[in-house]
Order: sequence, then C-alpha cells, then structure tokens
Amino acid sequence: MNTENPRALALYRGVGFEAFGVEPRALCVGGRFYDAAHMVLRLDAGGGAAVPVR
Repeated sequence: MNTENPRALALYRGVGFEAFGVEPRALCVGGRFYDAAHMVLRLDAGGGAAVPVR
C-alpha cells in the first residue's frame, strides 16, 4: 500500500497487521512514484484475529 496513506496504514495496524518492509518507488500513479509498504498478519502468533468470510 502507498506509504503516504496514513489512514490505510492505521486501519491495517488496527486489525493486527505489521509492516515488514518498504519498497521504494514501487507504485506509479499518474506518472508519480510512491513507496509501497509491505505488511503481514501473523495468525499463528496471535497477531490478529481471523475473521470468517461469508
């Protein structure tokens, strides 16, 4: 996700995701490059609750 989107970062962190890296200039929108944050949700370590999908 775009690292310049603090609301999205807060949303993912709020449900248990952890950032594990940033890829510089990974996204290009309208000719402008953005860094991308890579995140993970570790279900086996109690890092977040699994939510059933219907």
